[in-house]
Amino acid sequence: MSWQCPTCDDDHPGRFLFCPVSGHHRHWSRDALSEALAEANPDALLFDGFEDALIGIARQQHKRPLAVYDRAKCLQILQERDGMVPEDAELCFSFNTEGAWVGENTPLVLVR
Repeated sequence: MSWQCPTCDDDHPGRFLFCPVSGHHRHWSRDALSEALAEANPDALLFDGFEDALIGIARQQHKRPLAVYDRAKCLQILQERDGMVPEDAELCFSFNTEGAWVGENTPLVLVR
């Protein structure tokens, strides 16, 4: 998988997150994120039903990459898709999704 920098017009291997020539950062589509994560950590887990809230991949020294979700977007999905009021969305997400530990490949949740 490679990507093309819109500034310098060069193709870069998928593992590069920014262009070494222009410094332009790669923009990831959901599909590209999922593909890159599956390649880097085939055991990485994803939150079902929150595909639109997947925003990145987290890396830490000596650990396998993990999926990262935007918390506010997850809550918005519960409110819009499931018709929950904000308080119910908060309780549901914090207990059933964010609070679920299913091993070292459990996704991370970003609070902005």
